Amino acid sequence: MSLILQKLLSNQFQSDKILIRHRNFSIKYKDIFKSENINLNKIKEGNVVALIGDYDGFTIKTFIKLIEKRAIIVPLTNDTKLLHNYYFKESCVDFVIDKRKIKKLKPKKNSLLTDFKKKKTPRFNTFFVRNNRKTQGNITLN
Repeated sequence: MSLILQKLLSNQFQSDKILIRHRNFSIKYKDIFKSENINLNKIKEGNVVALIGDYDGFTIKTFIKLIEKRAIIVPLTNDTKLLHNYYFKESCVDFVIDKRKIKKLKPKKNSLLTDFKKKKTPRFNTFFVRNNRKTQGNITLN
């Protein structure tokens, strides 16, 4: 188990304590601990990974593991499925994790992403989508 997950779940893993509450549902510590693992060996530091999911144990656990691998993460939900290919292209995605499967893509080159990879710092891509459902901005956080 990853270091962050170990710390996060250290004394809580069997707990019914709520870790995340969102609208009409919540995620408990034990939901993350008991969720399925995915083999991320193909993903290397600096790879751009689109993680399609929502507030569920598997997605949160995978998100944390990607942070530890120092991947550049592009979080997406199924609500934006019609725009996924657009986001993959704009973010130069190397891998897509969807429905607990990893798919390798062949992204275009991007000088900004090349610079991020050289600096070896984890990144988190967020998109602002307006009424026309096209990206209006992109923020990358350390």
